[in-house]
Amino acid sequence: MIGKNDKALISLAIAFMIALLYLSGFFERPDLMLYDAWFRLRGPLAPGNQIVIAAMDEKSVNELGPLPWPRSTHAQLLDKLATARVVAFDLTFESSSDPSEDLAFALAMSRHGNVVLPVKISFAQEDGSYMQSYEMPNRLFVESVANLGFVNMPSDIDQIVRRTTLVDVNNDIDIPVPSFALAVYMQAEAVDPEALKLEDGRLMIGLQSVPIDKLNQALIDQWGPSGTFTTISYTDIVNDAYPGSYFDDKIVIVGSTTQERRDVYDTSFSTSNLVMNGSPPTPGAELHAAIINDMLNRRWKSDMPPSVHLLIFVVLAFISVYLLSGRHPARSAAITAGMIILSGAAIFFLWKQGLWLHGTPVFVTIIVGYGASTARDYVEAELSRRALKASFNRYVSPAVVDEIMRNPHLVELGGLKRTITIMFIDIRGFTSYSENRQAEDVVARLNEYLSMMSEEILKHDGTLDKYLGDGLMAIFGAPVFYPDHIERALAAAETILAELEVLNAEWTKRQEPALHIGIGINTGPVVIGNVGSTVRMDYTAIGEDVNLASRMEGLSKQYGTPLIISGRTIELMQEGPFRPRLKYLGEAEVKGFSLPIACWTLQD
Repeated sequence: MIGKNDKALISLAIAFMIALLYLSGFFERPDLMLYDAWFRLRGPLAPGNQIVIAAMDEKSVNELGPLPWPRSTHAQLLDKLATARVVAFDLTFESSSDPSEDLAFALAMSRHGNVVLPVKISFAQEDGSYMQSYEMPNRLFVESVANLGFVNMPSDIDQIVRRTTLVDVNNDIDIPVPSFALAVYMQAEAVDPEALKLEDGRLMIGLQSVPIDKLNQALIDQWGPSGTFTTISYTDIVNDAYPGSYFDDKIVIVGSTTQERRDVYDTSFSTSNLVMNGSPPTPGAELHAAIINDMLNRRWKSDMPPSVHLLIFVVLAFISVYLLSGRHPARSAAITAGMIILSGAAIFFLWKQGLWLHGTPVFVTIIVGYGASTARDYVEAELSRRALKASFNRYVSPAVVDEIMRNPHLVELGGLKRTITIMFIDIRGFTSYSENRQAEDVVARLNEYLSMMSEEILKHDGTLDKYLGDGLMAIFGAPVFYPDHIERALAAAETILAELEVLNAEWTKRQEPALHIGIGINTGPVVIGNVGSTVRMDYTAIGEDVNLASRMEGLSKQYGTPLIISGRTIELMQEGPFRPRLKYLGEAEVKGFSLPIACWTLQD
């Protein structure tokens, strides 16, 4: 049988397996897909009006000509945005152009005073190792801008942007270099560069604490699909379609929004089918806007640490196994579905609070717990079935065993009161017979005799209760109940007496003395079930009617007939071939019984 601690061992094994898969990254892709699903389930959020995208869109290209535009055009834009809190160009200006154009743009940036330009981090292989460098804008522009930040955007293994690298520390300067979005935020909020502090799992931006991983990356709280932030055509600003006061104290991000420019990124909102309410990739300018807005609103997602996940796996494995074991499969499946739904709701709630608990391994833990519990119950049931079959194989015929296996509810092993027929058989004078004989001969003959009796009892669907030295006890009507249990017992008794005559004839030929037996039969209510101790138990019947059957067997000597049937059996006997053959022998005083018992036998 399965041990007492099997549930704990199964739970620990499940938790250990899930933990290994989790730590190895096995769940990474489905986890990221589920992470995206939470955003789509939540839907877009209103980003407010602090950030505006100045879009270099198709309309602007049609009016101002193909890109790149003269830098004096950008200078004209800056003059229109004079009251904006910050203007950030998501455009690289590494090369020089017409000197007058560059000078016009540089002077416009100086006049504005709050312009941020991007830089790129590049890597070149040198002497077998990669060297990092910054691709800076034109020197004239560097001297004119208020701040710089790198625009490199990391993506996950499925090429979807969910994180942002906020600072770069792989450089020769003492302070972290901010990302483009962080540089814009710092300029807008007047954060001193020396206020950037890296702590254990945190980036301190002044008084704001942003959760980051070991790569200094923070999970972006996406505000929505492409087009979520207020977007105005570049040319509408230049042509005064909006009054200058519209941009007062706003952060304006200038960048391309056309798909052809390839400055677009897949996000959590752009991973579904466009036909099925999906959205196109998000322009880089709008992605930067989302990161800046996270800083302004202090909205970040935080990946819960591995230690928390591992603890949850262990707890869930134990809950699943202990809660589901021993239940009907349909009920277990319903409970499992309920656990998955509740877990999903809890994970989504935590996610909305900014805590990302990886859902895939959580769900897999519950499902594996269901599978392991079901398998455990099946194994336990199969072992119990085999143990039951092995147990009853010693007592009853194969046909009865098959019936028990098909309908185990017929057997009440815990104890059941039922009216059955009990038979006792004993050899007359066997003690004197066994004296002065070799033990091997005595045992061989006894086994031959008991085998014959056992075979006939089983043929009549009786149950061998126990062997009593040179005798035995059998019951009819349990564990499988037959309405004609009395008739089966009488038929078995007659067959045994007939077969004994055959055996005696053979023994006589071998010059062995014949054996004579006494059979006692009684019918009545008894308690049947497994009786014994934790060390050994036997399926048996107990009660006064068992004792009476034993007394009937003893009375066979008194009446000089091998078969004695009690009056209680006769009262319960059905009409049939045996009733006309009954012969009344009289009443006998029986030890332990206050009233005399009627005794009967069968005549030829």
